[in-house]
Amino acid sequence: MRKKRKIPTVFEESAGGVVYRLGDEGRIEVVLIGVKGGTVWALPKGHIELGETPEQAAVREVKEETGIDAEIVDKLGEIEYWFWWKDEDGVRRRHHKVVHFFLMRYMGGDISKHDHEVDAVGWFPIDEAIARVEYENERKLLMKAREIVWSES
Repeated sequence: MRKKRKIPTVFEESAGGVVYRLGDEGRIEVVLIGVKGGTVWALPKGHIELGETPEQAAVREVKEETGIDAEIVDKLGEIEYWFWWKDEDGVRRRHHKVVHFFLMRYMGGDISKHDHEVDAVGWFPIDEAIARVEYENERKLLMKAREIVWSES
């Protein structure tokens, strides 16, 4: 009988945010990042660095990926998923990722100042953002954020 090779799992933890502002006529707008040449729209997020809390990482990653400053209003929840990735050593490994998401209020900044990891950044009415994001789990977070912001208004 052939012995099964155990495939190592890499565990990752990230943080990000649903950043909102009130636009024209009091409409809720949220910021999305465009990747893969601006063809895939998603929420800003990134790795939690050593010594950072998820909250600190979310604020930092939003600033880096979008060029804007935001403050945390509430915790929205976590998204968990698995994927395969060829690591730097050329070995294909299974990854388990948890992303902590926060509802964040826009405080200032300029979306043209986003970093090189992002192809585009834009403000969208929340219903358009819900329809535009690529990933279902992020769509659900946007719907939850819409409910929270509407209840505060």
